[in-house]
Amino acid sequence: MWHPLRTAVRLRLRPALAGVSRPGRNAFFTASRAGQSHRNPLGLPGEQPGLPRSGSPPRLNISRSLPTKRDIPHVAKVVVVASGKGGVGKSTVAVNLAISIRNQAALNVGLLDLDIFGPSVPKLMGLEEGLSPELTDQNALVPLRNHGIGCMSIGFLIPPSDSPDSVVAWRGMMVMKAVQQLLFDVDWRLGASTQDESRAGLDVLVIDMPPGTGDVALSLGQLVNIHGI
Repeated sequence: MWHPLRTAVRLRLRPALAGVSRPGRNAFFTASRAGQSHRNPLGLPGEQPGLPRSGSPPRLNISRSLPTKRDIPHVAKVVVVASGKGGVGKSTVAVNLAISIRNQAALNVGLLDLDIFGPSVPKLMGLEEGLSPELTDQNALVPLRNHGIGCMSIGFLIPPSDSPDSVVAWRGMMVMKAVQQLLFDVDWRLGASTQDESRAGLDVLVIDMPPGTGDVALSLGQLVNIHGI
């Protein structure tokens, strides 16, 4: 059906286009090809490269850069336990790593649970009995301690649930705010196992990550100086 239709259209348009010369049509294609470049690969008509479009607002040179990495207050080294898959034992490895470093190297060690959606460090560390961290006069969180390890987790900050399999369902901005508070609003000096003022703080902070490479992992990599993963 397409060929008869094309023929009918040509017959109807031919009288109307009788006064139009063919060179004009050729000139159109030539002009469009002349404008092709890497900046205009489709050869669309418009302004010349480098010239501002008439009537358009001036362009603003806005520089966008990544946030500056910084150290976690009162923490010497940061070691991250991460994996792209869930249920492979990250939290178990993180807990055992923290305890092993403390016992074998005699270092001050802390454990930070950044698995916002399914925190398990409170249970693994025996700190799940409705305990909640105190606040200092500067509104910094005080880590909870067990087995000589100072611990901090979102599980200490959310109301307890009747279901052991309950998870946190937060949107991205709430997750990022929680991550920043857990990273920078914890006074790890109060979680250290030593009374020596010269060694106030942690020698090593072990961070238990959520599975995958989502917002938490990306934010941690952009915000914090990491010494081992």
